[in-house]
Amino acid sequence: MSTEQAKKEGYEVQVNDMSKWYTYKRTHEKFAMAKVVIDKSTGRILGAHVLGSKTEELINLFAMAIQFNLTIDQLDTMNFAYPTAASDLGSLIWK
Repeated sequence: MSTEQAKKEGYEVQVNDMSKWYTYKRTHEKFAMAKVVIDKSTGRILGAHVLGSKTEELINLFAMAIQFNLTIDQLDTMNFAYPTAASDLGSLIWK
């Protein structure tokens, strides 16, 4: 789901500038951003947009979460190797 569509339908959107996060600073990444579209009432992820290196890792995780209707609470319990793009997943969602 796009950001515009989500806002139009009343869903909440979170935008994070990740370019100052350690995951990206250590690789001298100039741009790293993410938008996560979340249904705040159910905690389901409706869409995600990511920009930067290693985005294929994050997109695959968001696609899995959307396909299997995982909630942000379920995603927040998962542990990933650090520092990796996957380890930033918990910071890209909120409770």
